[in-house]
Amino acid sequence: SVQGRFEVWNMMWEMIKEKPVFGHGPYKEFFYAQNLHPDGEYVLMLWRYGVIGFAFYLGSVWLPVFFKRDVFRTDDGRRMLLFAIVIAVTALTNVPMNKPNVLMMLALITGIGLAARPAVENSKAEQPQMQPSLPHAINADLN
Repeated sequence: SVQGRFEVWNMMWEMIKEKPVFGHGPYKEFFYAQNLHPDGEYVLMLWRYGVIGFAFYLGSVWLPVFFKRDVFRTDDGRRMLLFAIVIAVTALTNVPMNKPNVLMMLALITGIGLAARPAVENSKAEQPQMQPSLPHAINADLN
């Protein structure tokens, strides 16, 4: 329920304040002993790894999108952006990055998205440069 989530998040937030930089670590026994389910990856990452780990978490999802200058020019780039948005929204009430299949999809989509080039660049790179014809080259030398 929503009220249960807010109670867990408030309890975890108070604990985050105790160790904000490095967090409490991957302390699974705490969740087992309290019978808790964090149901929110942002709060969970802040609790486990602090601000530093949370920055790495955000970077793993968003840095590839920001490094891809032409993310909107290719279908693969748009897929990469869309997948990052889906993870960001899902992480509000779930823990998608704790699932191996989501991590595999993130790696695959990011790799394909970063390797893709816009069609305009590909067509320019594949076309050979035209050399001036002989009469034009002679006229250029005479001037």
